[in-house]
Amino acid sequence: MDEKTDIGELTFSKPMSFDGEEYACLDPLSFNVRYGPYAFKIKNVLAYMVPIKSQYHRLLFPEVEKQMELLPGSRPFGNSIRKAYLCNAQIRTIKPGSNILFYRSGDQNGISVMGVVEDTFISSSPN
Repeated sequence: MDEKTDIGELTFSKPMSFDGEEYACLDPLSFNVRYGPYAFKIKNVLAYMVPIKSQYHRLLFPEVEKQMELLPGSRPFGNSIRKAYLCNAQIRTIKPGSNILFYRSGDQNGISVMGVVEDTFISSSPN
């Protein structure tokens, strides 16, 4: 839904609410693209927990941390909406639309961030 202002600037918006029919008929990824990041489809959707050590959690999710730096956001890889997660996990069946719960381990044990899988890529090569 894009519109133009009186001076020709584009404005972009998303719907912030949905009804039961929209929740039921959209697949999990389409639902998140349309209504996220504020809404997640969780009913009948697979979820996976990803443990992250606290030192890496601080880098990947700076928005969750208390601001201690004068200039926050000095690490650009931590300030994106989309993130790539690389791992050597045994599971190979994570599907688009699945929910991912990031579990912070170490200093503050608990789920701190939730995300939705857009795509998976399985490779045996580091390149």
